[in-house]
Amino acid sequence: MIYYPLRFYTRFALKLFFRKIYFSNVNGIPKDKPVLLAANHPSSFVDATLLACFLPRELHFIVRGDVFLKRYLWFFKGTNQIPMFRRHDGLANVQKNFETFKYCYQALAEKKTILIFSEGFCVQEKRLRPIQKGTSKMAYGAEENYDFNLDVHIVPVGINYTYPSKLRSEVMLEVGEPIRILDYKEYYDENPNKAHRKITQAIQQKLGAQVIIIDKEEDEDLFEDLLQLLRVNVINDDALPFVTNENEILHKEKALGVTLNSMPEVEKESLKKQVERYKEQMKRLPFPLTVRTIQDRKEKDASFINLFLLIIGFPLFLVGYILYIFPLTFMKSIGERRAKQVKFYASIMLGAGMLINLVYMLVLGIIIGGLTKWWIGFTSLFILPHIGWFSVLYSEFYKKYQQSNQYLKVKKKHSQLIENIQQQIEMIELEQLVEQK
Repeated sequence: MIYYPLRFYTRFALKLFFRKIYFSNVNGIPKDKPVLLAANHPSSFVDATLLACFLPRELHFIVRGDVFLKRYLWFFKGTNQIPMFRRHDGLANVQKNFETFKYCYQALAEKKTILIFSEGFCVQEKRLRPIQKGTSKMAYGAEENYDFNLDVHIVPVGINYTYPSKLRSEVMLEVGEPIRILDYKEYYDENPNKAHRKITQAIQQKLGAQVIIIDKEEDEDLFEDLLQLLRVNVINDDALPFVTNENEILHKEKALGVTLNSMPEVEKESLKKQVERYKEQMKRLPFPLTVRTIQDRKEKDASFINLFLLIIGFPLFLVGYILYIFPLTFMKSIGERRAKQVKFYASIMLGAGMLINLVYMLVLGIIIGGLTKWWIGFTSLFILPHIGWFSVLYSEFYKKYQQSNQYLKVKKKHSQLIENIQQQIEMIELEQLVEQK
């Protein structure tokens, strides 16, 4: 079985792919119960890998049936992937869904956990599309098949990215309140369609509470500008921990979205003008400083101790950089060439990067083992990826040091400009916007 070895490897890759992973309320998933995880779907198979790698239980996945090519069946079965065909896949394939439902009913009877992307398709936006009835039908189908003795729970899981197609960004996942199928049995006994509507509405409501939502597409640019300012105060820029159960950032971003959605157009236009004035001031800076550097007044990052750490860490960084510049460049190139839609970019980069790195490490391990001893080559398979990881962290540490030095130079020659920018940020009154929910 390849599920757990692949899970171990993918966890490492995800910690490198993302700068921070926030996963809150994991204990909200009922134990010793059959569970259907109902999640939104903004970033193709990255969504599924995150849940598989950072939830404590083994998952089974409902995926598009058209990707189930015969030569890859060993992989799909080994990773618990279950095909679900749609109308455009043809009648013969749609009829195969009977076997899929039968498999899922059996899995739920064995108290396993199945992941369903309940919107029915992948879309990269800060909105939640209408929930499809398939999740409810699967839950009730399993219960009916076993005389309503399973006690199936549907658990909403919200997946939110800061920048879904950008390396070293952040992702926030939160488990919502479970929906117990048996609590809706009276509706099912009265009319199954009524029960499906009730359950689907409940999923829409509870999953929507775990997702950052911007109602109007034209408000997204303003929202992103506000998020850049908000994240300075709530996202910890320290390298560790990579994975945390903090939920403050998600709750504040959701609250900001609620405020913006309900804001009168007159107030919204005034807010846009304030943000534009701040952005104009930022453009006048002689160096491209980040908002975090200016707001936090990051003089301390340019300390002698940090310079000393950069000097002593440089040789190891250089080794990692030389080792991994080729696979990293190749990975990005594949993502740019193969991703026909932006929602697939991160998934293709992650998948290509994992495969390229695996082959690359095996080749290096064989070469090192051949030139030295076999056990040295074997050990290098575990050491070299961590050297590459160190190089990434070193690069980010250096950027913070560089930003701090540039801030000190700007502050010395353009102190009034720095003060104006800080005043513009204060005038936007972000904390009040977050609290208005």
